[in-house]
Amino acid sequence: MANYYISLKRYLPINSELIFFGPFDRKQDADSEIENVKKEADFEIVTDENVSPKDFARAVLVEVLTQTAARRSGMKSTKIGDKKDTLIGATIPTRAEDIGLSPSNGKTIVTPIPDKNKSSNYLSVVKESESEDDILTDFEKSEAIIVTPHISNIDWLRQQGIHGEATMKARPEQIEGKTVVGKLTYRLGVLDKRVGAIDIAKLRVTQSGQTLNTKELYEADAKLRWYRVIEEMGDWRKLFLYLDKNPRNLKKILELIEKE
Repeated sequence: MANYYISLKRYLPINSELIFFGPFDRKQDADSEIENVKKEADFEIVTDENVSPKDFARAVLVEVLTQTAARRSGMKSTKIGDKKDTLIGATIPTRAEDIGLSPSNGKTIVTPIPDKNKSSNYLSVVKESESEDDILTDFEKSEAIIVTPHISNIDWLRQQGIHGEATMKARPEQIEGKTVVGKLTYRLGVLDKRVGAIDIAKLRVTQSGQTLNTKELYEADAKLRWYRVIEEMGDWRKLFLYLDKNPRNLKKILELIEKE
């Protein structure tokens, strides 16, 4: 008698409905199905809810359940009299789009970074234009890496067109020369092409220190702002010293740019 099923849950969008696969005669058969799919799938399969995936947008959490536990978790089938089907197949598909995930385009953006061998003592954070359309191409925005442990932030950013890899912790080799959205140290920020941050204009006092859900981010008039973190060394340091000498020097530089 078939007594076991595999439940599958997408991390994004938040509150995604569980879907189920099976049945399997033995728990070992279900475990074997998961291991086989792991080798071939173009998305990440996580079996431990305490382990964070490399990319929330391209990962699923799976679990082997008894038939009773699966029914309690929401498994339904028209074959046994239910009005809808959440039991969608006997085996797990290996293509992301077949389970509602976006297929990866495999593209990355790599740009030159400053010479780290030169000495310096200062960092500058420069806020860019209010209009992100003046800053990022659609491609660059789409490929931006998200660094945050909060799924609601990822969900909100996806809705703003940010579809790059999502991770809880940034590694230098992962973000070097790329566009990144998230809270980074200056040491990491200076490696990036640019850094995006969620600016919450209407944060209530009672919400301070809390993680807002996606709906609350919209209600708080959240905006995505872009910055560059620049280490003041070499020519960059000369430029900032020139700007510091006289506020009018900025206008001189802008006039030169307009003549180009």
